[in-house]
Amino acid sequence: MPKVSIIVPLFNKSKYIAATLESILQQKFDDYEVIIINDGSTDESPQIVEEYAEKDHRICLINIPNGGVSNARNVGLKYARGEWIQFLDGDDLIDPQYLSEGIALAESAGVDILFTNFQMIDENGKLVKEVFNQYQGTADQEGLCRNFIEYQYENGFFGYISNKLIRRKLLEKSKTVFPIEISLAEDLDFYAHLYPYVQKAYFAPINSFFYLQTDTNYQNNSMIDYYSQLIVHLDIKRWFVTTNQYSQYQKILDRKVGEYVYFVLFHTNESGKRIKGYFSKIGKSDEILECIHPEQFSGFIRWLLKAVAKKSYNTALILLNGRKMIRGIYRRLRKNGRNIPL
Repeated sequence: MPKVSIIVPLFNKSKYIAATLESILQQKFDDYEVIIINDGSTDESPQIVEEYAEKDHRICLINIPNGGVSNARNVGLKYARGEWIQFLDGDDLIDPQYLSEGIALAESAGVDILFTNFQMIDENGKLVKEVFNQYQGTADQEGLCRNFIEYQYENGFFGYISNKLIRRKLLEKSKTVFPIEISLAEDLDFYAHLYPYVQKAYFAPINSFFYLQTDTNYQNNSMIDYYSQLIVHLDIKRWFVTTNQYSQYQKILDRKVGEYVYFVLFHTNESGKRIKGYFSKIGKSDEILECIHPEQFSGFIRWLLKAVAKKSYNTALILLNGRKMIRGIYRRLRKNGRNIPL
């Protein structure tokens, strides 16, 4: 049985997958298997992987119909045999020292999960940004939650998929799987369900991988499902409630939920869709409503969240349509060359 299972979802990454595989094969640590889940690629990606699999028995290609990255990772987890799980994307480059250093640290410390730093690079391999957690060493649930609050909303450290080495027993104990109904921040939601089961974590001062930052890593605001993001932040809150850490960070966590309630209603209305369905869902959820504190905000957001807290649909609609009309006038004035502050 391999020590580590590296799970790589693959969809149309023919430009990058060979470099990803080469980076894996250059590891100083060799007790691993590579499970490539071809998620219905229409380019040459599967053929490239097949060539590598023919030369190295540790590489396994599994072909499935296109079902999204979360489904592909879930399939990979079913096939994984390793004691440790490492996720990697088809355009990531893993650091050559990572597995040897990471496994040694994780096993000597006896932890459930190992967190590592990583670097963002552009198409030319130039460093764009370093993402890291300044804390080093072991952490229990209290320390894990504290570090999440300190760094997640600063650099997203806890939501990235590939900067963690996970003991498979932790996944089996928690029964955590990737949410196939979420298409953005699905990694963060996965971890929000996994983290409550962590008894001991380790924050290692090592680099795990290089994250390729391209235009496709970003989504236009009009494409974001803000209601799904609201649910993700409710799952984060539930993690803190479950581990008795919520009261200490309630103001921060509730504010995040309140922000996403605003985003749901504002962006839905801006896109020309009716907000009634979302307003009704929010109004029927005591869990959401108890997180809404209009006094935490100012200006238009405060007024809108007051309407939500009072379950006043008509007031919310008037506010949103009024705001939309004013923004329309402002845009027309700007287009005509008149610079008037909104």
